Parts: sequence; C-alpha cells; structure tokens
Amino acid sequence: MRLVTVARLLIFLAIILLIHFQHDRDPAFQTGQQDSDARMLSAVQGELPDAVSVAELSAATRESLWNGGSGSVFPLSSRLREVRSDTNHVIAVVVETSPTADSIMGFSGPTNLLLIADPSGLLRHVRILSSEDTPDHVRQIEDDADFFRQLCELHLRDLTRGQSVDAVTGATLTSLAIQESLHLVLQDGSGSAADQSRVAVSLRFPAPPSLSDVQVIFPAATEMVESLDGFSWAVMDAIGQQLGTVIRSVPAAENLAGYQGPTETIVGLRVSSGDQVSAESEIVGIAVGVSYDNEPHVTWVRDDSYFREIFRGRSLRQLADPESGEFVEGVSGATMTSQTIAEGLQLAAAQTLSVIEEKRLAEVHRQQKLRLDERQRQRAMSTMGICLCGVVIGLTRLRGAKRLRVGFQLILILWLGLINGDLISQALLLGWIRNGVSWERTGGLLCLALAAVLVPLTTGRNVYCSHLCPHGAVQQLIRNRLPWRLSLGRRLQRFLKLIPLLLLGWVVVVAMLHLSFSAAAVEPFDGWVWSVAGVPAIGLLVSSLAVSAVSPMAYCRYGCPTGAVLGSLSAVRRAGWQRRDTAALLLLLIAVVCLMFDS
Repeated sequence: MRLVTVARLLIFLAIILLIHFQHDRDPAFQTGQQDSDARMLSAVQGELPDAVSVAELSAATRESLWNGGSGSVFPLSSRLREVRSDTNHVIAVVVETSPTADSIMGFSGPTNLLLIADPSGLLRHVRILSSEDTPDHVRQIEDDADFFRQLCELHLRDLTRGQSVDAVTGATLTSLAIQESLHLVLQDGSGSAADQSRVAVSLRFPAPPSLSDVQVIFPAATEMVESLDGFSWAVMDAIGQQLGTVIRSVPAAENLAGYQGPTETIVGLRVSSGDQVSAESEIVGIAVGVSYDNEPHVTWVRDDSYFREIFRGRSLRQLADPESGEFVEGVSGATMTSQTIAEGLQLAAAQTLSVIEEKRLAEVHRQQKLRLDERQRQRAMSTMGICLCGVVIGLTRLRGAKRLRVGFQLILILWLGLINGDLISQALLLGWIRNGVSWERTGGLLCLALAAVLVPLTTGRNVYCSHLCPHGAVQQLIRNRLPWRLSLGRRLQRFLKLIPLLLLGWVVVVAMLHLSFSAAAVEPFDGWVWSVAGVPAIGLLVSSLAVSAVSPMAYCRYGCPTGAVLGSLSAVRRAGWQRRDTAALLLLLIAVVCLMFDS
C-alpha cells in the first residue's frame, strides 16, 4: 500500500478518534451525584414548585416504593432520589436516565430523561432533559401527548418489568430507546437482588410445602412439581395425573404473628392439567403447615374442620378481597392464631393475583415486542436487500441498463427513502462516532454505511452516492427534464465546491466544542422522514431538489458533505496527493485546534 494511501486513511481515522475522545470528555458526562441532584432539583421545580431538596431515598420512602401500594415488590434502583418540600415531607421520587442509560441509542444518540413519581411510585411526569438523537425525532416524541400519557399511567414497578407503551409513528427507534432507558435505569439497583428475593424466597419457611400437609387437601397426592415462577406447585397422583395446584401464604404473610409467631398455610386450588392458576380458580381446601406459633393453638386450628370448610368453594379473587376476613369466625381458644391465618390467606391470594397479572402483562409485552421486532427486522432486511442490489448494479454492467436503472431508482425513492427513511447523513455518522452503533436496531443503516465506506475503499467507486442514495436518485431522474438550465461560471463552480468542505468543518467544530447545534441541519436528509420532519427539514429538501432541477446534480456536486467524505474515500486508491487530501488534513487541523482550545 502506497504511503499516501496510508496517510489518507490515518487522517480519517484521526478525525474520528478525536471526535470520540472529545465526546467522552464532555463535562455533561463527568458530573458527580451531587451535581446531578442539583440539576434534577432545578428540573423538578418546573413541575413541583414546592420542591426544596433532592437526596438519597430514606428507609420510609424505600419501603413505600417497595410495597408499591399493592403488596408486590420491585427492584429499587440506586439512582432513585427523593424530593422533599420546605416542610420536610417527601413529595416525589425522581430519577435521571443519564449516565446509566447513555449506551441506549435511538436513531443516532441517547436521550436523557427525568422521571417524577409520587411517593408511592406512580409515575406523574416524564421530561426530556437533553438528547443527542435527531432533533426531528425528539420533537416528534415531545409533541406526542399520547406517548407520555401512556407512560404516566404506569407505576415504577411496571417499568422495572419492561412494560412498554406504543411507539411513536415515525420515531420508533427514539421512542423504543426511551423506554429501554427507563427500564435500564430502574433496574440498576444495588438492592435489587435482595428485593427480588423477598418475592420468591421465604427465609423463615425455606422448604416447599410438605407432601403430608398437601395430602390433607388432596389425599391421593404422591408428588408435587414446582412451577417455573416458584409461587405454585402442581399436585400429581400415582399415575401422573394432576389433581390440582397449591400455593402457600408465605412469604406474603410471614411477618404476621398470631399468638407468638407466623404460620405457613397451604391453599389447594382446582386447576386441571395444562391450565394456569387464575383469579377465578376455586379453592378446594386449606391445610396448616409449619408454624412458629404456640403449638396447642396451631393444633386446634389444624384439627378444626369447620374452620377449613369456611374457605372451600371460594375463588382466589374472593379470598383476596380485603373484606374477606369478615366472614371468618375464630377457632375457640385460638382466636388470634386462626384470624391471623385467615389474614395471611388474604395476603397470599392478593400476591398470587399480582403474580398472575404480572405474567399476563409480561406475555402481552412479549407479544408486542415480537411484533415490533418483526417489523424492525423486515425493515432492516428490505434495506439490506436494496443495498445489495445497488452494489451489484453499481459494480457491474447492469448499471448501463436504462430501464433497470430507472426502476431501481424509483424503488430507492419510494421504499428506502419515503418508507424506511434510511439515508446516510452527518448526523447519523456523528452519532455513531460519539456513542457507538446500536447493532440491534440499525442493521439496515449499518449495511448501507458499510457499503458506502468499504466499496469505495476497495473498488474506487462511490456506489452509495450513485446507486443507493434516494436523494441522489431523485436528482438523476429530474436531470435535464426542464427545457432550460442554469449556467454556472467556472469561478462560481470552484467556489460552490467549497461548500461541502465548509459544512464538514462546521460539523467538526460543533462536535469538538460541544456546541448545541444539530448536524442534521446541514443536510436535507431529515426531510425524507416526512412523518417527523419539521418545516426547515422539508424546506431544505425541496429547495435542494429545486436547484438540482435547473442545475443537474447541483446538491450532490455543491452541497453534500456526506457525499464529499465518500468521494474522498473513493479517491484513496488513486496515486499522488490531491486537493481532497489537503481538505481532509485541514479538517484534522481544525479538530486539533478545537481540542486545544477546549482543554
């Protein structure tokens, strides 16, 4: 490989590394928790004027969130903070997704959100604090009242389970990234393992229900098979038929003490083989198991058939009713123990219904995600297929077949441009350089980018601009269609050809100095995503094509910074130092100067 070729590639690589390095040095990503609390307080006061402080969760607030107002528990993120008023009362719980979720990419970058929930964990406000994603996509999210309304109908525990809401049409990648960010930051808790263990594991009653106790309800029982979720056991007879299902009152009721300690109670449910426990499952009977209570009292309850008959025939939903204890008469001589057992059964039924509902929601969310993933996969596969066809046409004699070329250009415009909105742009490339590539969501765009970079490096042909860019395809179709054209002098053409270089220099300055300017504004490609594009993006799109109608390929020749980069890559294989090399070296010099200025 020629020395000049190596130098060209090193210049491009150096610019990329400097932008990535400078992004990691951004002060916005280097703040500590104290600075984060101050930022959150300022943002929270916009919604809650009474807020005066933001601090770590107190034990009381953690317990309130832990129970979630419904007896179910969820992981507590170490990032959660509580908000207090001037009367020192907790008025909200807040969390910021950055920096925990900075790795979650939307279309071209992460989004930092502020969640404000009431002290019980019910989400009240979701606010975008900042975003490195494409402005048009972010604006579409902010303008979609339904998206935030759906989120504000959830509890924080719903988000820890990954509960999703409908994505915003036209900003799917951004809205999905927002939901993943919320899920990630709420799952990021040092106490989550301990919290989750309280749901499935009882420290006081670690062993499963004994077969002898289960046989009180199902006399023919010979075996118990634990469910995958660990909250129920299928009861089998000697020939392997399912007699029913049992649940137990612990750990939900293990903190309820009767006369002198808690008691495990087993509930038998009429559930056929293959069926799931539901809110309407009928209670076959109960059995008193292991107990820390006074043994004579427990024995009197255990032997009282009338007490056990009280619950037979009721459904789980009826048992979970907070008023269900009103129909329970205490066992004579063991009133406190029996009534505590009845209260424990009500708690166990409520927690079982919570688990059932979680499983139902999880299945609904799984199906939603499968459908969404399938749509994303189909989109990516279609983009990859179009990309492959474009490369083949661009590198073979097929590019000379006029009908094939025109037909493929129409496919580029309609499918790749208007439907998928997949175009390579400075905003996309800059987002990837700064934050990395979202491999799962941007497979089609990644394929386009690889073709745009690797094909010119290996063949010397800029296939993307000539055969894969929808914006270029429109310009090719309208080329010389008007009876007259705009004539540009040589001096003016030389000046106009500097515009892509100036735009690239501005993008480098913006990236290196952390300026609040979107790289999407220097190109018209955001206008192709018509469902989210703003008036400036669509205006830039239309005007660039209008100019190209009177001056063939005018935007590609005089206005496209991305095309200039790809054109430079296609020239890498050529011998000798060129003007493009000087331009690339100048961009590197700009990046170095900005780095020194910002140090």
